[in-house]
Amino acid sequence: GVLGQLNLTPDQWNKINTIYQQLTKKQWDLNGEMREDAFKLRELMSSEKPDRNAIDQQYKKLQDARRQRFEAQLDAREKINGVLTDEQKERLRRFRHWQ
Repeated sequence: GVLGQLNLTPDQWNKINTIYQQLTKKQWDLNGEMREDAFKLRELMSSEKPDRNAIDQQYKKLQDARRQRFEAQLDAREKINGVLTDEQKERLRRFRHWQ
């Protein structure tokens, strides 16, 4: 992968691995929350007498979990950038540009 092209030190590998582990756990938790929220939303929408207010609140809850997931990715990216040298950041930036 791209990290292999950055010539990371063992210390950098360890720090970045820890960041990825934390991100993976957070995303796993949020994915479960999002599935549960989506299920509740479907139930509310398919009820005999849909309550628009309850549907709106549940939709907002689902969107908040999605926002938290996105913010976790941004946080991890910032933390990883904090571990990298300027040259490594530039290599990573160029690689992301071509993705």
